[in-house]
Amino acid sequence: MGTFAGIFKKPEAKIPTDKVEEFEQRLEQLFWAGGMMEMPYVSMFGVNIETIRRPVMTEEGVDYTYNYFEDDSWENAGYNREKHRVYSEKVGWSKFNAVVRAAYVLEAMYLDGPAAAKVNGKPVDPRWAASWIAGLFGEPVTDKGTGPWDLYELIHKSDSYLPEDAVWDEMQNPIMNYADGEAGYTEWLSAAAVEKGTVEFAKEIGSEDPKEGSIGWWVNGLRNILHKFHFPEGGNGNVGTAETVMELLKKYYDTDMDEKEFEKECQKAGIQLFGAVTASLDMPPIVVKLIAEEYGLDFWKLWDEISELVRESGKHRSGEAWEEPLQPISTMDYLNLREDDMIPYWDGTGRQFPTVVADPPAAEIFLDDSGSARKAERSACHAAELHGIGCKPEAERKGFRILGG
Repeated sequence: MGTFAGIFKKPEAKIPTDKVEEFEQRLEQLFWAGGMMEMPYVSMFGVNIETIRRPVMTEEGVDYTYNYFEDDSWENAGYNREKHRVYSEKVGWSKFNAVVRAAYVLEAMYLDGPAAAKVNGKPVDPRWAASWIAGLFGEPVTDKGTGPWDLYELIHKSDSYLPEDAVWDEMQNPIMNYADGEAGYTEWLSAAAVEKGTVEFAKEIGSEDPKEGSIGWWVNGLRNILHKFHFPEGGNGNVGTAETVMELLKKYYDTDMDEKEFEKECQKAGIQLFGAVTASLDMPPIVVKLIAEEYGLDFWKLWDEISELVRESGKHRSGEAWEEPLQPISTMDYLNLREDDMIPYWDGTGRQFPTVVADPPAAEIFLDDSGSARKAERSACHAAELHGIGCKPEAERKGFRILGG
């Protein structure tokens, strides 16, 4: 039980070598800007005191259990430098959770394949976290990390894939969060068609008797073309095979063949109009789903044969980018903070909330763990004053804070 965060991605996905350094720098800044700290113990005047401080990226990476803004600890979260991946265990439901989710959103942006942050097995809407990332680094965000179709494929192939009868009810709305703009919505419709089957899909989008040129019209037309190829009129025994159709698709997506040339190849193979309708529909997963339905084959096995070719061809509408760049928001907006929460982030220049957290002042927070809070507070505050650091007792905690300035 509990709340767990993670990421949907392909097992072989990685951060490109030339992007690792930038990613690690930004991730470290993101964790710090979000209030993530480590908790070493120190002894002061005979009193055992648990402190928190800003961690620095080491050869192993960085590890956190405490969030300053939430003022609470959770299980370990951080970054493994050897594997180049963010990791986490239980993250709670507040600010610790929000920062870890944003770390996974950032990782998804840098991976060389489709990826998406998830919480408890479901993809999260990345827009709020991505807007915070835009605010931290002064760059509007256009990259989603994945489009709706690729996300659906990742979910299907992940270990956390839900039972078949539950997946679409649970996942259609989270996937829809990635479906802005025409291209994104088209990809979401492809996922719906594959999940429900093209006949049921046509019913749900009101396309049982579709208008010419609509998605339903193209889908119904392509279904008829495939059926006539599979079972030609006249019963002459020249049955068209699924292998023939798939080879035509591979040839189209693996070369610079245009739509007219594709249709000519299809006519040579005896499947007239297949090329023209496939190119006009521009929804490759639905085309493969129709083939699977016509021939009684497994969709995912067929799709695996051409998925990379489709992705690399550029011959289809891709929903991998936001239609409009996401605009920046501040840390205060993202984590719902007050101005005085940001005291450790004052940089001495009059800019209380820097856009990019380059080298913020160190801050230590001491939590008395000895049962002698008053004595520890006086001693620690005196030590703080000797170093020119202000001390602020915190009534709501059992200890107190020393804030760097």
